[in-house]
Amino acid sequence: MRSPPTECRRFRVNAAALGRAALIGLALSTLDAAAQVSGSVSAVSNYRYRGVSLSHNDPAAQAALAYDDAQGWFAGALASTVRIGNPTANEVQGVFFAGYAYTMPFGATVESGIVYSGFTGPTSYAYPEVMLGATYDRVNVRMHYSANYYGGGADAFYGELNTAHRLFEHVQAVAHVGALWTSAGDVYGNRLDTVYDARVGVVFDFQRFTVQMSWTGISQAKAGYGLTGVRSRNGPLMSVSWLF
Repeated sequence: MRSPPTECRRFRVNAAALGRAALIGLALSTLDAAAQVSGSVSAVSNYRYRGVSLSHNDPAAQAALAYDDAQGWFAGALASTVRIGNPTANEVQGVFFAGYAYTMPFGATVESGIVYSGFTGPTSYAYPEVMLGATYDRVNVRMHYSANYYGGGADAFYGELNTAHRLFEHVQAVAHVGALWTSAGDVYGNRLDTVYDARVGVVFDFQRFTVQMSWTGISQAKAGYGLTGVRSRNGPLMSVSWLF
C-alpha cells in the first residue's frame, strides 16, 4: 500500500465529521502503511448531507472515529446532532461504515464497503447502503445503493465525485458534485427527479485543527426525503474540527 501525504491522513476523520461530504471519498480510500486509529470532534454551522440540511439550517456538533490497517480494511463511526421530523426535534444520527480498499500497481485505489445510518426518535429513518469507489491521485468517485433509503422502502442510487487541490502549505481547495436517483417522493408526496448537489470550499489545515469554509447547493429545494421541511437550496457552510 502506498503511504499518503500527512494532510490526507489528517483529513480522513475530519471528512467523516463533516457528514462524509467533500473529502470523505479521498479520506477513506487513502490508507496508511500501518494500522492507525484517528478521530475528530467538530462544530458545523449547518449539517448538510447530499445537499439537504439535517440540522434544520442550525449548527450541529459531531464526533468521529476511524480505523484502517496495512491490509486495506477500514471501519469507523460518526455521531452528529440533527433536527429532523415534522415538527423537527433534536435527535442524534449515528453512521457506521466498514470496507476494504486495494491500491493497484499503477497507483489507483479501488474500494468497496457498507454504510449504515440510524437516528434516534420515534420514526425509523435507518437504512443501509453498499458502496463502490475508486481514487486516483486527488480525485475520488463513488456509487452508493440502498434498497430502503431513509427507511422509506425506496431504491436509491447516489453517485459522487470529490477532489482536492493544495493551494499553499496549509490551504486546500476542495470540491464535490453528486447526483441522486430514487423512487422515493419528496416531503410533499411528489416523485423526485434526479437531484444534484455540489459543494466548493477552502480548507485550512494545521497540526490538530482544520477550518473549512464552503458553499453548497442542491437542484431541488423540496428534496427533503421526509426528514425536514427546510427548503433553502444554497448557502454557506463553516466547520471547525479538532483532530486526534
